[in-house]
Amino acid sequence: MKQPFIILFVCLLLWSHIGHSAYTSPSKSFPTEQGKLTYHQQGKGKQTILLLGGGPGFSSWNLEPIQQLLAPHYRVLLMDMRGIGENKQAFNHGDTLLQQWISDLEALRQQSKTESWTIIGHSWGALMAQLYAQKYPKQVEQLILLNPVDPQTDSLKPLVERIEQKRLANTPAKDPFDESAWQQVLNTPSSAQLTQRQLSQALPSYFYDYQQGVNYAKQFNVSDFELPINLAIWQAYQRQPIRPQALKQLSLHFPIFVIGCEQDLLSPENITNYRNILPNLPHKQLAQCSHFPWVEQPETFKKQLFAFLREEADFSPLERAQWFDASGLFDSQAAQSVSSGDLRFLKADKIDTRFDYHMTNEIRFLTTSLTDGWLSLNQCHYNLDAVKTLEIVYAADKTRNISIVSQKHIGTAVVQGNRVQLNDIQGSAQICISAETRGLEAIGNQQWQLKRGPFMRRYLDGYYPMQVSLAVDWSQHPLQLIDMQPTAQQGVVTQQNDRQFNAIYQFEGKLNPQLTFKQQP
Repeated sequence: MKQPFIILFVCLLLWSHIGHSAYTSPSKSFPTEQGKLTYHQQGKGKQTILLLGGGPGFSSWNLEPIQQLLAPHYRVLLMDMRGIGENKQAFNHGDTLLQQWISDLEALRQQSKTESWTIIGHSWGALMAQLYAQKYPKQVEQLILLNPVDPQTDSLKPLVERIEQKRLANTPAKDPFDESAWQQVLNTPSSAQLTQRQLSQALPSYFYDYQQGVNYAKQFNVSDFELPINLAIWQAYQRQPIRPQALKQLSLHFPIFVIGCEQDLLSPENITNYRNILPNLPHKQLAQCSHFPWVEQPETFKKQLFAFLREEADFSPLERAQWFDASGLFDSQAAQSVSSGDLRFLKADKIDTRFDYHMTNEIRFLTTSLTDGWLSLNQCHYNLDAVKTLEIVYAADKTRNISIVSQKHIGTAVVQGNRVQLNDIQGSAQICISAETRGLEAIGNQQWQLKRGPFMRRYLDGYYPMQVSLAVDWSQHPLQLIDMQPTAQQGVVTQQNDRQFNAIYQFEGKLNPQLTFKQQP
């Protein structure tokens, strides 16, 4: 059995229930270079909301209840993606089509004369929302993800088994996912019949109340689902998925909320993965609900949806600041807790260097260091915040010969005196800088003290988490390291030998490491 493809097929079936083939509201259309597209608008509020359905490959008419729910308060847009339903047309390649979808959504925003909008995405639509936001972050006010597929798609791996377990517990029907059925859908003209059978046999498993799912499935037919698009888009996404760091960077620009169901077949993997990336992600799991909260628990869903919409609108300045904080502190209480600025060392798992900002410093003693105090410095900054401009500032009287060694995901980087000016910084950006620093001081009795810092990351009136590594090499001189501050403890890991010292510091506040050397006898 071709397990990866089966997973994709199940996911499209998961969404094939999404197609009633007809919207109840009048359609509008707009031209693109690749042909006309049709969409539906309800409501005339000042704020605009875009709804994105699942699949990929299904019509989005089944989101109309959410559109109607929001229309008295917002302008709400809903559209079948290119190649599907009302916008059905041929496509050549999944990678091209996925990028076209992103462009189509931006064209819809411009057509609707919307400066920025809230995006609500269901299941695959949650990934589609993130892909759009990744390219157009300034056009997004917030994301609300409904029963989202996680960016790593780990939640899809056990999906086939869970569907089958639910189906077998409620009906004796033949397994719809056996090898013969799969070959039939790929190789025979009866794929439409197989798809319809999947609608009636697989879709009900996505409901807490199986019989409710049976009744819901009767609304759909094979014209609501495009199997080739489903397979092509999933394969395109798997080749270039949303990286955890990219999602973290998005959360710095706008709020992200999740509404899910306790009995969702994608749980707990989907929520676990989102929480691993955004530890304090605001989310609400609804009881007695599987995958369609607006259908299964309409009143509870309505209350929670409006609560998240109001919460974004009602943020105080301090609460809103949290969304632009690269520290990983995603609630206002945590933000307030770091405002004192006191130095505090952190547990080892507080900072993940794959995604979080950190700095490395390599210092080498020069032949003249013991007399003039000047040292060689190579400093690298990783996972810089995705901002328009940023300055790295060095003490003017203690730094010279600054130059840029390498850079990545940065538009421009220029040395200006004692500063390095960075522009157009993207996610996962990094830069390495070389210089000479006057950091060694003679303190008498054939002893010298090396001082570094202060290392800090300002947050409002205080500081937030940071990792700094320090590597010192004095092999050109007969010195002995006799003291270090801070000493090894939680958040401080050190190693040393006769010629080198290495330390990793994880902390909040201001850090000023000091090493004391003496002349060897």
